[in-house]
Formats: sequence, C-alpha cells, structure tokens
Amino acid sequence: MANEKSLKESLLAASPFLIKVVEIILGLTSICLIISPYSSRLHTSTGRAGFVYSALSGAVLVDLLIVVSHFLQQKIPKKPCLIVSCWYGLMLAIAAGIIFSDWRALQFALQVRPSKNRMDLMISSAVTATLTSITFFADFVLTFRYG
Repeated sequence: MANEKSLKESLLAASPFLIKVVEIILGLTSICLIISPYSSRLHTSTGRAGFVYSALSGAVLVDLLIVVSHFLQQKIPKKPCLIVSCWYGLMLAIAAGIIFSDWRALQFALQVRPSKNRMDLMISSAVTATLTSITFFADFVLTFRYG
C-alpha cells in the first residue's frame, strides 16, 4: 500500500513536467499541420496567419525552455509558470479560432477551391491547437495544485 501511495505522489509531482512534454508534442504537431495550408496562402489575412504562427511557436519555445531548465535542475517560480500557462492557453484558443474561421471561410468560398488535402490539414491543425490550449489550461490547474 505504501508503494502505491508513493507512486501516486511521484506521478502527481511529475505531472507539471509531463504535461509540458505533451504540450510540446501537440504544439509541434499543430505547427507541422498548418505549414502547408498557410504557405499556399490559404488564409484570410497575413496578420491572422502571423498570430497563429506566433502563438504556436511561442508556446513551444517557452515549454522547451521550461523542460531544459528542469533538466538543468533550475527551479522556476510558480507564479511565472501560472502566468505563462494561462497566457498561452488563451493565445492558442484564439489561434485555433482563427484557423477554424479561415477554414470555414475557405470551405464556403465561391472564388477559391482549395484542395481537400490542404483543407484537412487546416482543420486538423485547428483541432490540435484546441487540444494544446486545453492542455495549457490543465497545466495551469496542475501547477496551481501540485507545482
């Protein structure tokens, strides 16, 4: 029984780090999925596309810095981690909304008929960005409780 308790406690203590790894994987997946549609100009505005790229790449870079600092055994204060998790959770939710909006605008456009493959990549990136945003909010809760 003591073994199970210590395993549960160790998983809870490692959960902020593990969720950062999940955030990195989901963020990189979303970036890889959106590159092809946005590079072929399947967006309604360059500024909106820039925001999407900035939100996704910024979230991945900050998470990479936190993971590297964990491996270097540098302690990161709790408040900045909470602020970063909440901030990028909001930014990624907005970015996912932008991708959904661009996808919907192109889905019903009369002048432009993009390829189905690129439209599928676009909607997949939006779903992955939404999952990443949810993961950042879960990271906020886990860091607040156990961090």
